[in-house]
Amino acid sequence: MPIAALIAVLFLAPQESPLVQAWAVEVDDIILGTPVVHEDLVIVASMKGTVAAFKIDGGEPAWSVNAKGSVLSGMALIGDKLFVPAGEASLVLNAKTGKVFKDKAPKATRVIVGGSRLYLLASLEYQGGYVLGFSDDIAAYELPSCRSLWREAPCRLGVTTAVESGSFLYVASQYHLYALDAKTGKELGMVVREKPKVPGVPYHGVADKERVIFLAEQVTCYNPKNLKETWNAPVKGLLSWMPPVLTPDRLIVFPLPNVVALDLKTGKEEWTLKLEGDPHFCTTAPPVRGKEICVGFSGKLFAVDTVVGKASWTMDTGKVEPPVPVPQPAWAGDRLVYAVGKRVLCLKAK
Repeated sequence: MPIAALIAVLFLAPQESPLVQAWAVEVDDIILGTPVVHEDLVIVASMKGTVAAFKIDGGEPAWSVNAKGSVLSGMALIGDKLFVPAGEASLVLNAKTGKVFKDKAPKATRVIVGGSRLYLLASLEYQGGYVLGFSDDIAAYELPSCRSLWREAPCRLGVTTAVESGSFLYVASQYHLYALDAKTGKELGMVVREKPKVPGVPYHGVADKERVIFLAEQVTCYNPKNLKETWNAPVKGLLSWMPPVLTPDRLIVFPLPNVVALDLKTGKEEWTLKLEGDPHFCTTAPPVRGKEICVGFSGKLFAVDTVVGKASWTMDTGKVEPPVPVPQPAWAGDRLVYAVGKRVLCLKAK
């Protein structure tokens, strides 16, 4: 292990949290997606399909809408429009008022946002725990108009995730990677993943102008122009369940109980920090504020300094009832909102 990584593992002495609970509310079913923050509202969706907004200051209810079917993952906020992937037909709502803009989008269990487009996939089930599968196709929508662009099935074995970079959409399946024209869905190229393993299926990825990265049994970086592999990092632990965080010079991955920082150019490990717990599947990455990432699992929160790989503070928000996967938190200015089971918690500075 590199010296810097060893020091980070040993130097774990997180301080007490600088936050206390401001308010808490309970909804009609468990929440499986990260809360969305829009102006003075916190918005969550329950597994039953209830999309509910609460005032950030005191937790008072603002509006509520019933989606068509279960909501099993995070929603996406684009301007004032909230995209809700739902089990029977996805919705587009006005985030301020809850007014329905569109209610005839395809059923979906996951939404992925690109620079100017949004993509719907249906690759998740929930049966007391996540069942990770494959989406038969991808539906693409123009932003912010919500206009339908295309719907394609690029891989006969199904799609697990996708990331957009520039005018291209990079699509992962168990054995292949595809480059699609993001405007039309037309296939532009394909490569076979090298030595794919089970359960090494990419369910998360990230991209910028210089690289496309997918997480499966290892972290693999590809050249976006030709999809040739530029580096891979066989990080120990379950990588594919939590989305990574891309900083200007590091890729942060979360094979809990460890958090690992990789050099973006080489994939070499810069530091490893040991926290607690194990990774729960989620569709939203831990939030970044300044140089800190706030990592959540099973009702606990850790703030991680991404420069030195040190846990800054920790907080236990209480026992998770029922014992279900807990999504990542979200910052709302100087407040942190966290969905734990059926509860929505708002934390403020002491």
